[in-house]
Amino acid sequence: MNPFAALVETLARTPSQIRLPDEPDNRTGRMRQHLRDVGPATAAELGRLIGRSASRAASLLYWDIEHGRVIKDGRMYRWASLVERELHDAAQLLRRHGYRVEPPEGP
Repeated sequence: MNPFAALVETLARTPSQIRLPDEPDNRTGRMRQHLRDVGPATAAELGRLIGRSASRAASLLYWDIEHGRVIKDGRMYRWASLVERELHDAAQLLRRHGYRVEPPEGP
């Protein structure tokens, strides 16, 4: 598959309201659910939610950040939209095929 065609296809899609299944009742699941339902939060707020330190809360979100499900904007963590997740996947595909992917410049 042409990686550029996949990128164009991803950008052309209209995001739909997909309701993910409820997360399991564990610390990471509670943080994911909070980010989806309530919105952005700091690591300290997420730590208080799960009864652990801010650094532990941040480390529990590492996998989600690496896979484009959670985005860290400065000190805030937020749930990624469908388009953001698809763009992350498209960028990963391009990187696997040897392309260099950089964030856009400017506002």
